[in-house]
This record gives sequence, structure tokens and C-alpha cells, in this order.
Amino acid sequence: MSAKLWATLLVVGSLLATVPLTAHHSFAAEFDEHQPVTLKGTLTRFDWVNPHGWLYVDVKEPDGRVVNWAIEAGAPNALLKRGAQEDRLSAGLQVVITRLSSEERYG
Repeated sequence: MSAKLWATLLVVGSLLATVPLTAHHSFAAEFDEHQPVTLKGTLTRFDWVNPHGWLYVDVKEPDGRVVNWAIEAGAPNALLKRGAQEDRLSAGLQVVITRLSSEERYG
């Protein structure tokens, strides 16, 4: 094969190989964006990891049971830009986490 054909195949192959890297999971595939959620409880753990941080919160149900919720947060860099600090999110902290519906967020 000619060098020009090999170069073309290499460029096309490289472009096709990067396509899966742009994929990301969909919020709508996992959650109902029209349903607001509010959790009040005690932070049990905070994982400051990429690509998303995780908050673990013990929430007391109306029947008295305690359920541990895992809440996906933003990336550590995004959290830092919003004022979050890893050392301020320690176990035992009382938290209120609110996920507004899309109507409440965007009017």
C-alpha cells in the first residue's frame, strides 16, 4: 500500500477510536427530573474522587428506620470552584440535600 493510504487509514482510525471517549451517562436515564427530592440526615462518609464525588448520608425514614443514601456529587474540581472543601465535609455533619425539579430550577 502507498504511504498516503496508510496515513489516511491512521488518521481515520485515530478519529474513530476517540468517539467512545466523549460518551457520558445521562441524568434522565437514572432519575426523574420532574421529581424534587430533599434528604435530611447525618453525613457518614464523603469520597472526594474523580470523576464524581460521593456523599453517604443516614436519613431517618418516617417509620424510624435509618437508610444510608449514596449521593453523586460533582467532580472535586467543580466542588472546589463552588466553595466546597474536603476537610469541612466530615462524618457526623448534619446535612440537608435538595434536588430541585427541572421546573423549579429553570422556571
